[in-house]
Amino acid sequence: MVESWEPAAVNDEKVHAHGGQILHENGFWYFIGEDRRGRSRVSIYRSRDFISWERRYTFTLDAAVDNSFPGRDTTLEGGACGRCNLERPKIIRSRRSGRYVMWMHFEYENDYREARLASAWADSIEGPYFYTGSFRPLGNMSRDLNVFTDDDGQAYIISTTDDNRTLNIYALDDDAMSVREKTASLFPSRYREAPVLFKKDGLYHLITSGCTGWKPNQGMYSWSHTLSEGWNELVPFGDSTTFDSQPASVFEKDGKLMYLGDRWGGDRESYFRSTYVILPLRLEDGVIEIGDEK
Repeated sequence: MVESWEPAAVNDEKVHAHGGQILHENGFWYFIGEDRRGRSRVSIYRSRDFISWERRYTFTLDAAVDNSFPGRDTTLEGGACGRCNLERPKIIRSRRSGRYVMWMHFEYENDYREARLASAWADSIEGPYFYTGSFRPLGNMSRDLNVFTDDDGQAYIISTTDDNRTLNIYALDDDAMSVREKTASLFPSRYREAPVLFKKDGLYHLITSGCTGWKPNQGMYSWSHTLSEGWNELVPFGDSTTFDSQPASVFEKDGKLMYLGDRWGGDRESYFRSTYVILPLRLEDGVIEIGDEK
């Protein structure tokens, strides 16, 4: 069994960064993820040694709002369906403005019918972030998501659509603040979620999980020479439960690719006991292997 990764936080506080992302910026590691305690929704932690983590910023239901994006709903509190959840937050840098843009999946606590993207921006990775509202990209449903920046600086979002049946890839504008166009629809009627899109040695790689709620399942991957077409058939990786985890992100550390996965608590009541898994990711001619070196 692969042991859970339990990052240590100051004052012995448990790190809440579920569905998250790990970035390296200005000499620090940043861990960004869901934090549903009280009025919190996203927390950002930082560390120099990848062992001890300090919470630097929390995006809450009381965040300041930027209303300059027409056609978006800037309500954070919610209504009859309860307060909103902001899931799988990911940060990307605008190539034009240099701002940090946080993209999230927007739903209400007790009702997953909204299926919207939401975003916020800040001048520093540590915030404060200004909420710019939620919307359906080009009118499409959008749930589990991730972000990706190509070698030419073009930024993309990949998210599940059509009630999780399909994955859509969208190109963002140069500010990384708005969806410009749809680049591809992948694996229709295959019900893949928790997408992680990255590029290595000239190939695009995509890893996903199946749709089994809080229960882990067999992860699968594909690769292509282009984003828009030519994706290979899905192939299993890891063990039958992806080492009891669901993909969250892929990052590079000490010259090696690393897989970050969530080890969910098992149900909604156990959410706050969820932990994390970090494992080496090995690539060769498009083939992905995960886990300790053989």
